[in-house]
Amino acid sequence: FSLSNIRRCFFVDTRHLTMAEAELSCISHGGNLASIHSSWENLCIRHLIYQTCRAYVTAWIGLFDAIQEGKWMWTDGSRVAYTSWGSGEPNNVGHGGEHCTEINWGGSHYWNDIPCHFRKPFVCARKL
Repeated sequence: FSLSNIRRCFFVDTRHLTMAEAELSCISHGGNLASIHSSWENLCIRHLIYQTCRAYVTAWIGLFDAIQEGKWMWTDGSRVAYTSWGSGEPNNVGHGGEHCTEINWGGSHYWNDIPCHFRKPFVCARKL
């Protein structure tokens, strides 16, 4: 699935991997976990997940704050200028913290911070 005006190709992998494993898989395909820079991109990626999985399942995107708490970064190094956090998120609840991000939280367009060792499908992005 390509968003031609941003010159990136997105794809969903339905394997359930940790965020680190998912990022390595994306790198092996020449990309990174997806960074999202607008509400339109967020909508397109949600649609791609639905097309692939036949449901709005939660999936990894490339946003994390494992290096410094509260300083969110994209795994591809791009600037964080857009977010779609759910109400009260990110909240860093739980033992060991929540340093990684899932899309489609609660079946909606919102994002949620969760522990990075959870296993879930993921969205990769690669430059065209």
